[in-house]
Amino acid sequence: MARIVPDQKTKFETDELFRKLSKKSEIRYTGYRDRGHEERVVRFQTECFEGRCSVVHLKSCFVMNGVSVKFRGCIDLQKLDGTGYLEYDDYNAKIEDTILRDAVNQSIIRQQNFEERQLRIKQELMDTESIFQGTPCHGAVFG
Repeated sequence: MARIVPDQKTKFETDELFRKLSKKSEIRYTGYRDRGHEERVVRFQTECFEGRCSVVHLKSCFVMNGVSVKFRGCIDLQKLDGTGYLEYDDYNAKIEDTILRDAVNQSIIRQQNFEERQLRIKQELMDTESIFQGTPCHGAVFG
């Protein structure tokens, strides 16, 4: 199954979900919800490689609903909230598109090879039948 849709950019530009997520939106760190705010702050900072700044900038590329996207955002280390948005990831979209095209081409080649094998088998069967046509197989004596 393909990871991406054939026309990623069009889907990103026309899909309602992507249009919403491409605008700056509020984001929050939600790890360790069962802990107090202070402990969550400490754990988040520790997870950010002993964070020494007040804001963490995030960037992450991934495939969402068949479209290569890049998340960009920032989170305040004390408040544990910030803003973020998705953007179309042209670079990775081209890579994924190449992978998709290669997979389709490989599938076409496998299908052609299968059909050629089936045709050869059918032809060999027809040749064998024409050789033995009219010759009864039962009662044959071997040896």
